[in-house]
Amino acid sequence: MWIKTILLLAIVLIISCSHNIEKKEDISKTTTTKEQSNNYEDRFHKTKSNTNWQGTYKGFIPCADCSGIETFLTLNDNESYTLKYRYIGKSMEFTEKKGSFIWNDAEDRIILKDIKDAPNQYQLAENSLIQLDINGNRILGSLQDEYVFEKENSNPMNMYYEQLIDKTWQLIELNGITIPTPNKELKEKATDIKFEKNGNMSGFAGCNYFSGPFHVTTNDRIFFGQITKTLAFCTRQDIEDKFMTIFDTIDNYYVENNILILRKGISAPIAKFKLVK
Repeated sequence: MWIKTILLLAIVLIISCSHNIEKKEDISKTTTTKEQSNNYEDRFHKTKSNTNWQGTYKGFIPCADCSGIETFLTLNDNESYTLKYRYIGKSMEFTEKKGSFIWNDAEDRIILKDIKDAPNQYQLAENSLIQLDINGNRILGSLQDEYVFEKENSNPMNMYYEQLIDKTWQLIELNGITIPTPNKELKEKATDIKFEKNGNMSGFAGCNYFSGPFHVTTNDRIFFGQITKTLAFCTRQDIEDKFMTIFDTIDNYYVENNILILRKGISAPIAKFKLVK
């Protein structure tokens, strides 16, 4: 009898200890979650009184049928705004809207009063604005960073920018296919591209010279404006025709071991270039 009693007490003790351990783990997880939440709030949450909100903010909003929507939002001391935007790859002209904005009760977001049929709320953040959805909620998911508008002249360029600018890059791979070496006897020239600090890029597509505007952001995004080129025909016309289509597709880039890689999203590289000078 006394053996059964001891066994019963042992089982009760084991269950009690296990419950306490689980409780401690739950408390630990809760504390960690709260700490992460607080860190997030400290980093991103700003209000009218603790940040210099006046200025111009620039963003590139995702677009279903274009390369992105280039957008500028200027906030003034008198609580007026100017909103300018254009659809990259479709137009070089900006649509402009002007009006006034109000603050929410917490004074941590602005509301553009004159816009009713589109997202009109922006959350204040560190040197940036976060565009909210049409209901005033934060847009989450893989594209959430694309709705962050950066304050102009407030952030350094990304880590690849200095490697990209004022250098000439020669095309070595397009859509996974290696580009053949130009035949000098046929006076063929390599396809190349150069990016300049003034926001212009230029190069040789295979038969013709091309040029146009581009813009990069701090999160490795890259966008191209309207491209112009000369009109000539040559033996590398097939390469040029395929190459010139990439500017409407590419939206990000990186540089690795002197290789420039252009791609869309996290897909396989669309184009690879090697540094030549």
